[in-house]
Amino acid sequence: QQPEYGLEIVWPHLAMVNLKNGYYYRSNGPEAETAEWKRHFTTGRHGMAHWPRIASYVKQRNYKGVVCLTAEYTDLENKDRYIAEDLAYAKSLFES
Repeated sequence: QQPEYGLEIVWPHLAMVNLKNGYYYRSNGPEAETAEWKRHFTTGRHGMAHWPRIASYVKQRNYKGVVCLTAEYTDLENKDRYIAEDLAYAKSLFES
């Protein structure tokens, strides 16, 4: 689903924009009878959700509500660095 479509559907009820990012990767090989997938939570720049498009859409609609960064990462050892990077990235998207 494109972010604009989902946001259009929920816009009248939107109380908070919650930003996190992730992607799915295949966890077994092509020889497996059935593909298995696992999710990986990553930084704002590297997942399937396109933060610049989301920020652009809500800014165009003059959104003035809460923007939450959930700080959900699969790699917990580097979470402090990821949080700082994502906060700076989100600020750059919403301030410009």
